[in-house]
Amino acid sequence: MTNDHRNDEQLRQTAAERIEREGASIRNSSGAVDAYRFIHRMVRSAPMHRLPDTFAAQVSRIAEARNDSGRLEDWIVVIALICASAAAIAFAGPIVSHALPAMVNSLPDLPWPMLLGSLLVFALVAFADRLLPLTNASAP
Repeated sequence: MTNDHRNDEQLRQTAAERIEREGASIRNSSGAVDAYRFIHRMVRSAPMHRLPDTFAAQVSRIAEARNDSGRLEDWIVVIALICASAAAIAFAGPIVSHALPAMVNSLPDLPWPMLLGSLLVFALVAFADRLLPLTNASAP
């Protein structure tokens, strides 16, 4: 949306509010202004319900109950991942057993400093990811 479109929409909204304040019951020639008039009427006439004093405690209890009920799903996912990993190992076991001696012979040729540096970077990022929510939680 360009600035011209935003300005046009703002003008339509202002015109609709002015027409509603004046109490004009005539339909405007512009459908967009009439739509804003309808929205303005609905917002003005919407009942404002007061939240109960225990609303935050109720929401907290509901969130905790949902968090507790998610444990079963978490265990199902963990078990499914373990089964899938076991199936992958069983499937790839014969292939890996033939390729493993060649891999062991090529270990000295690997770029160990690059691999260890990458591992260090990943470990630092994971640590920072764990640390950042703790520092953000104490912020006002």
